[in-house]
Amino acid sequence: MDTSDIGQEWTVLCSEVLTGMREWRGQHPTATLNEIEATLDDRLSRLRAKMLQDLALASRATQWKEQARENWPVCPHCQEPLDIFILPIFDK
Repeated sequence: MDTSDIGQEWTVLCSEVLTGMREWRGQHPTATLNEIEATLDDRLSRLRAKMLQDLALASRATQWKEQARENWPVCPHCQEPLDIFILPIFDK
């Protein structure tokens, strides 16, 4: 698995969270702890989602369609191999 290009956007998103929170706090000097926490959680959730997406898509498991059909993931209900056209998110 090649991980050399994973996270190229992470630094930018981290910086946006930090500066965004600093600016938000300046604009909301009387914010409660709950408001600060909700705002921070919202901003961090975007970074977390991007990191999770990048790491998951870098997995060898996303390239299952290149393997023999008997090695493809199966439907949890009918146990039949999944077809490529059913899961277009794996096509790049």
